[in-house]
Amino acid sequence: MDIDKSLVSLRAFIPDDQEVVQIIQLCSLYPTNSWRHWTDYLGHNLVITENKKVVVFKEHPLAPVEKIITDIYHKSYPQQLAQISKRVVIAFGEEDKFGDVCLIWFLGKDNKLRMSLFSKGQWIDNPPPLSSGVKTLRFIVKHLGVEQPESLDSKYVQSSFLACKITKIWGSNLPMDKNIKLDMLLQNSILASKILPILV
Repeated sequence: MDIDKSLVSLRAFIPDDQEVVQIIQLCSLYPTNSWRHWTDYLGHNLVITENKKVVVFKEHPLAPVEKIITDIYHKSYPQQLAQISKRVVIAFGEEDKFGDVCLIWFLGKDNKLRMSLFSKGQWIDNPPPLSSGVKTLRFIVKHLGVEQPESLDSKYVQSSFLACKITKIWGSNLPMDKNIKLDMLLQNSILASKILPILV
């Protein structure tokens, strides 16, 4: 299906909820068999129901040959993502299996959203941004355009792929604001000392 025509239909269907359109564009989603059903080709789908409810769900685990990577930076190191990005939202959290975790959402200079997951300061993976879920992505969208650095309310952010309790979250343009760096170090000096060099 044609992306532009599908977005026109979607905007007409939910004129009061343009955040969903932003999420679709930021996450590089593609319409499947309907302008109400979108996919990242990595196993995650966004669906707008007939009553205008927005749902994100994961399909059965896709085999590697079934996945279609549409972003050339999908598997890039976080340092590379930082170099091609203009803003970040960073969350520190705690998880039973992984211990201290860090989630970083990168807003690229190409206006695409990318994401990295760290455990104990070590890079684990770049999950598809859509795996964050609708509630978290709405929150991220609201704060990507804010020019001033800010400490954000962690209650709005949930990890749909980790049983993770978010403890603190920040938003900043790149390069990182010095006050945000200091706050990150005060929150968790060990984790911050490993994450901050990536964001120079």
